[in-house]
Amino acid sequence: MDDLNKSKKLISVLISAVIIFIGVWSYLVYHARQLSALYADTRQTLAEEDAKENFVTITSRNLRETEIARTTLNKFFITVGNEASFLEKIENIATQLDLSVKVTKFERQDKNLVLDCTAQGNLKNLLRFTHLLELLPYNVGIEAVKFSISANFDKSNLWDGTYHLVIKSYLPTL
Repeated sequence: MDDLNKSKKLISVLISAVIIFIGVWSYLVYHARQLSALYADTRQTLAEEDAKENFVTITSRNLRETEIARTTLNKFFITVGNEASFLEKIENIATQLDLSVKVTKFERQDKNLVLDCTAQGNLKNLLRFTHLLELLPYNVGIEAVKFSISANFDKSNLWDGTYHLVIKSYLPTL
């Protein structure tokens, strides 16, 4: 009987040990799964942050590498706020050719700028002025040009030139 009691006690101790072992093992498996899920979330977050950082790095590098090209390209467009510099270029060309120029209309129509102006000077310089307008680094369409003898041609040998220009390289918004 004594052996039977000892066997029963041993079996109960072993069953208790197995139950405790299964409980500890279950807790460890549960905890490991939680850590695995946390690791997966962290890995995904880090991958997303790494992708964002790579995008910023590549974009920054591209901006640095293309800065000169973008600056050069911007010279071919007139942007909002820089319309006056375009008019100054036209006035400078006229001044260098000893022409007097008067802007009669300068406005935005749709996505273009429209410029009407008159110039006065000798015919040779008016023709050069027309040619130099064509050579401006903008998409300038000379829609109409009219040359006429000035009212006081006998005294001054002056001609009048009337120009209607459409500038198509205008960027109304950036």
